[in-house]
Amino acid sequence: MDFMVNLPTTTKIHDVVIIIVDRLTKRAHFWPTLTRAATQDTSKLCCSFYQRLHGLPSSIVSDCDPKFTSQLWAKTMKLPGSELNLSTEFRPSTDGQSEVTNKFIVEYLRHFHDSHQTNWEDYLTLGEFAYNSRFHYTTGFAPFVTDLDYLPRLIWHYFLQLMYLGLLSISSIISKQFWLHLKIPWQQLRVRGIAITIEIILLLLSPQVTRFCSTLRIWTLFTLVRQANANLLLASSDLFVAIEIWREKQPRLPDREIETDQ
Repeated sequence: MDFMVNLPTTTKIHDVVIIIVDRLTKRAHFWPTLTRAATQDTSKLCCSFYQRLHGLPSSIVSDCDPKFTSQLWAKTMKLPGSELNLSTEFRPSTDGQSEVTNKFIVEYLRHFHDSHQTNWEDYLTLGEFAYNSRFHYTTGFAPFVTDLDYLPRLIWHYFLQLMYLGLLSISSIISKQFWLHLKIPWQQLRVRGIAITIEIILLLLSPQVTRFCSTLRIWTLFTLVRQANANLLLASSDLFVAIEIWREKQPRLPDREIETDQ
């Protein structure tokens, strides 16, 4: 837990940022406050922004700020059993974790504040989200993942979704164009075939073709009758041949010898 002090005063008269970083998950929380804020007000801020989300900490590492060294703060931490570990004059930077977070906040807000530097608190919540969403070298995960076991939806997820939908639409257009390349020639052939069929039907219904077809039907009927007669004659000849063969196979009586008087 640390304070970033001596910041430009915003339109809401805030000039300090309270920083709390979890030593285990590395998840951080930032919120603005005042330099002249009393210890009781700071304690209420911690209850409003941190304890309602994570509960009471087992220990707090902080520097020797007057708010932390006051008796009210010591008693407030002592009641729930939280241990308050303050820095010393020989090592005022404590564990160095807050200093790294402070550097991130300064670099982040430097890109978004206005020329008068009075609106930096408007981007503080987004800075907290950005810090908890980025990869942490110590844990190997983003603080959101180590604390919540999932990474909240980011803006690039939206762009990835748009890219995915764009690729789907492009692939759909390509597939439709591919089938159109196959379907249009087929439809052209189909329409051409229908037109040719209509022309053939009209040609068959013409008087010249009608007379030709009547003549053709007469010739076809004559050919069928002649073929039927030929088959009938062939069948009759086959019948006669069969009778002759049957007669030849029948046993014959021996011929009697006729005696003649001499």
